[in-house]
Amino acid sequence: MRVLDVLAALGRRGLVAIVKIDGERQEPDARRWTFVVTGGALTAAPIRVDAVSPAECMEDALRILRERGIELS
Repeated sequence: MRVLDVLAALGRRGLVAIVKIDGERQEPDARRWTFVVTGGALTAAPIRVDAVSPAECMEDALRILRERGIELS
């Protein structure tokens, strides 16, 4: 699933989501990519994923969303 499709699907569910790249993190294995989801059923326990690559970030975020009962297809 493309990033914009994931964000749109989360928005339709009333959730708030952001994807961020932190260019200031310059170490070779720095976790520059961040994905955050909050709101709705996640208000008490938001999801935050930090990863080295955008693909890893999205894979981890989608896995955690599925574990929390939020299936995006």
